[in-house]
Amino acid sequence: MMKNEKLLENTLNKNNSYVIWGCGYSGKGIANILTDLGYHVACFIDIDEDKNGKLYNDIPTVTPDCFAELECGECTIIIGVESLKDETDILAFIQQINNRGQECIKNLLRYTEIKNCLCMECTDFYREKRIYRWEIDFDESLRNWVGNIDSEIDYWKGVCYNHGPAHDEYVSRIKNESFSGMYKNTVDIEDRLSKGDIVVDLGCGLTSMYGKLAKNGEIKLISMDPLAAYYNKLNKVFSAKENVSIDKCRYGLFEFLDCFLPDNYADCIIINNALDHCIDPFRAICKCLKVLKVGAVLHMRHRQSEAVYEGWIGLHRWNIDYENDDLVIWNKENAINVSDEIRSFAKTVVTSPADDINAGNKYITVDIIKTCDIEENIKEYSKEKAELALLSELLLEKDAELRLNGSM
Repeated sequence: MMKNEKLLENTLNKNNSYVIWGCGYSGKGIANILTDLGYHVACFIDIDEDKNGKLYNDIPTVTPDCFAELECGECTIIIGVESLKDETDILAFIQQINNRGQECIKNLLRYTEIKNCLCMECTDFYREKRIYRWEIDFDESLRNWVGNIDSEIDYWKGVCYNHGPAHDEYVSRIKNESFSGMYKNTVDIEDRLSKGDIVVDLGCGLTSMYGKLAKNGEIKLISMDPLAAYYNKLNKVFSAKENVSIDKCRYGLFEFLDCFLPDNYADCIIINNALDHCIDPFRAICKCLKVLKVGAVLHMRHRQSEAVYEGWIGLHRWNIDYENDDLVIWNKENAINVSDEIRSFAKTVVTSPADDINAGNKYITVDIIKTCDIEENIKEYSKEKAELALLSELLLEKDAELRLNGSM
């Protein structure tokens, strides 16, 4: 805590005004964290003319030319873009402004330089305020989830078609046949598997990173994701273009998993950096445990406090965390000690992240072993039919919006 405060003292001052260059995914995330911590964000700068004059959380957006004409006093600009070319253009424009004699830009920060300490400071801030209650407005959370699936689809479109490290990993996933070939953290899980065991990769994205060939024999691998329809279409186009074969992804929702798979069915369920996207992550865990056999394991690996790290943007709404040796899930309004809640029918083993100054490298691994049949113990969700009906309505509305956008 003291270390984070010292770093922030040397870079940020709550008496100053900050301007964020870039009102995209990263820029909005920066603004969310800064305002949470009490810093004043005066405006965004963005080259997109369509954003000029629009508000995001009461923060106006202006074009670079408009900003140059403003008498905004002294300010610090935070560069909130990731492209080096964009950064070069930004630096050149800032130099032009200062060369005009305005000298309003007294300091320049790159978000990458302050992100770690900001994320840790924001996480500490909310941990201190955390109240253990689980009062989720499921319908509202469902609307938010459907409203933000575009960002997830766009991300995976970029992975599929744009060359870079993420695309290379996608190609490696397609080629991988070994169960732990890409993800060594599953070596202990692989030791538990026998030939023919059923493994569900829940929230797999475009395609699973796990192969079917395990140490003790070939397993049955089920790749499943709520956005499977989109991913299968992307994979179909890519596979035809590159002449490769990609296994089809099955549609399945975390919170309704027992509607898609039988109870006591799977030998292992893996969730890799996807639980934070959920509508209700605790319900998702409960449903996974219904689908697992007694003695089977739910294996999860997530970046610690992912919602904070991503600035509460898009589908990143939940933080996977720990307290002592317990699994804790929380956001600004809710928190739950999962280990306590499921202790009567499941054992939780939490592996905390290594001590690393880079918040992006802090990952929590959790194994939840089902110890007994939980049919009588688990909470019943009586409104599930109505919730599924609402989901189908919202998804059709989203589909109509995407299909008819610009055609009427």
